[in-house]
Amino acid sequence: MPGVYQGAINVHSPASQPVTQMLPVTLNVGGAQTPPGLTARPAEFVFSFVQGAQQPQSRQVTITGSEAYQAHSDSPWLALTPNVGTLNPTAALSLTADPAGLSPGTYTGSVTVSGSQVGTLWSAFVTMTISHSAQSLTVSQTGLAFLAAANGGTASPQKLYLLKGGSGTLDWTLTPTTTSGGNWLTVSSTNGVIGDSPSMVEVGINAAGLPSGDYYGQLSAAAPGAENSPQVVGVVLSVSSAADLPPLVDPVGLIFTGSVGGPIPAVQSVFVTNRGATALSFQSSSYSASGQPWFTVQPAQGTISPGGTQQIDIQASVNGLAPGAVYSGELNLGFGDNSAQKINILLVAAPAPPAAKTSPQTAASLRGH
Repeated sequence: MPGVYQGAINVHSPASQPVTQMLPVTLNVGGAQTPPGLTARPAEFVFSFVQGAQQPQSRQVTITGSEAYQAHSDSPWLALTPNVGTLNPTAALSLTADPAGLSPGTYTGSVTVSGSQVGTLWSAFVTMTISHSAQSLTVSQTGLAFLAAANGGTASPQKLYLLKGGSGTLDWTLTPTTTSGGNWLTVSSTNGVIGDSPSMVEVGINAAGLPSGDYYGQLSAAAPGAENSPQVVGVVLSVSSAADLPPLVDPVGLIFTGSVGGPIPAVQSVFVTNRGATALSFQSSSYSASGQPWFTVQPAQGTISPGGTQQIDIQASVNGLAPGAVYSGELNLGFGDNSAQKINILLVAAPAPPAAKTSPQTAASLRGH
């Protein structure tokens, strides 16, 4: 029965002083207990997603008790399943947050578990954060220029690279359009996926039937998973009737990849062809958007004979650069005929590769030599 009960424990040891020690004991017996209910932990949940995520996230909630229950959510993106059941004596429920179709931002909601006998016994507060896309889309050039002779002249195709920032893969589409002259702008591919390596597209022109003049177009690179989509590349086609055309530079875009602390990226080359009837001089200058020089040019100046081609080598270096970043720069060529050409250069500085692990057996073998 309820009440307070007193007692004692006597401890006897002949070798101690005093020989006997009494320990008082008190027992409190309370009244009738509250009927068994439901318990669950934790009572707060946080979910984090990146814009465009389609896969829900779930957390497990364990409920103990001895009666039927019902679960309720106050938000359409939040669910606790199964939402009805009987505790015998426990039940494992799945709390799920689904970001599909939602814009970036912070969402709050709550879930409640009610017992059939004692009403609402437990509720939890839920926060879901959808951040802007961690991926980005970068194009190797923001502008392309083509020169062709009138009456069906041609020009060499130029390479355009599409790169991604962030992890995972990135789907892209590329759409060419022109403002005049018909459909003279072409691309080798209109869609693809960027994985560990950039995507490369050849951009070409067809000047057949075009009279002398300048024609304009653009390339629209779109990636639904990139925060900065779309990216636009302007294209200019100059059709000339002159016998002597400006020098031809190919390619007009380069991309290097390298790991911080790893080997130096391989040398890449730009070729300049003198299409004139007289010798052509050139000089070069370099620009880096970060302010820190990370590529060198050889030769930096020279003279190209009529009809000749000059090879210019570009060497990139990742030393001193931040890993996981994309660096942009320009190589500007100025020619003796007062023409100029810009070559866009990109460097993807990947993180340093993990250090190789040495097994105990290998280490012991090395110590033995």
